[in-house]
Amino acid sequence: MKFWTALLGLTFILFILSACDDGLDEQLLVGKWQAFELLENEAPVDLDLSPVYFEFLADHRYHFQSTLKFSESGRYYTMGHLLYTTDTTANEAIEKAVKIVQLNKDSLSFLMNDQGVGKQLRLIKMASVN
Repeated sequence: MKFWTALLGLTFILFILSACDDGLDEQLLVGKWQAFELLENEAPVDLDLSPVYFEFLADHRYHFQSTLKFSESGRYYTMGHLLYTTDTTANEAIEKAVKIVQLNKDSLSFLMNDQGVGKQLRLIKMASVN
């Protein structure tokens, strides 16, 4: 009986530890990321993404450049697989969140919701920054 109780306890502990996902390695996020593909409802969007990039700094500041000369800068943090950004250059700072679905040394992809439309932005790392 003790054996089964110990085995059940060990299984429970392993289950809890596996469920405790520390999230992302933020160090992988640091750098300049160039957008190369935008999906809307899982279909590619025909859009020139050459001006679109994110730059994440180790001190939790970021800069985002988009099409039509739109840009924002501010602070970011991660929690689990969510990336939160706050544009501190806007009159009213609003926190936004996206779900990171891929992050490694050269690829970043995140899901977002734009007024009820699911979008995925895929980026490639251009350079590492401090």
